[in-house]
Amino acid sequence: MIAYGGEVLRFVGDAVVAIFSIEGGEVEQAAAAAINAARQATERIETLNGSARLGERRLIDFGIGLYVGDVTYGNIGIPERLELTVTSAAANEAVRIKALTKKVGVSVVMGRIRGGLQRQIKAAGLPRAARRWA
Repeated sequence: MIAYGGEVLRFVGDAVVAIFSIEGGEVEQAAAAAINAARQATERIETLNGSARLGERRLIDFGIGLYVGDVTYGNIGIPERLELTVTSAAANEAVRIKALTKKVGVSVVMGRIRGGLQRQIKAAGLPRAARRWA
């Protein structure tokens, strides 16, 4: 992820929250970096799962949700306990999109970015009618 210009903000349980900054309006470049990072993460986890099948380790179940949108980024909280994070409707939508991975049985679901599309899916539970790609 970092190799593609992403920034890991935090870990939440078994989840990772990361962002890819859009500098100077280069949406396509940031989206391509996020897609490439997701592909690399998927390949690495599939490799780990392949070796886990041979041993006694548990398989890693994962999902990745990708979304492009405006966020508020910075330290949020009280002075004694600040947390570097993002917040916005776009951040919430990325979480909802990630949840779709289990529903449709794929590793990566994207909203508002297109790259390496395989099939379009319906996204129930999102705040408005939206297209999602897996």
